[in-house]
Amino acid sequence: MNYLDMLSYFMTLIAISLAPGPVVLMLMVRAASNDVAGAVSFAVGYAIGGVAIISAVCFGLNADKKLTDPAPKSARQLYCRLYCP
Repeated sequence: MNYLDMLSYFMTLIAISLAPGPVVLMLMVRAASNDVAGAVSFAVGYAIGGVAIISAVCFGLNADKKLTDPAPKSARQLYCRLYCP
């Protein structure tokens, strides 16, 4: 592998690691400052929080009768189902 390939691979890894946002940047900073326990606890907390939010959304939408009915045939039926009392 030559240097140009290695540089392009390295730049791609940096772009992918920064793509999800500030959470990955926070984990990288904590790990780089030798605060591994803080990085692990932050990552575990972030993962548990994500699972909790997704679970709340899934169970909350499943309980809504409007969204469990059969699919509407037109846009007007969908609008009335969601917004009409």
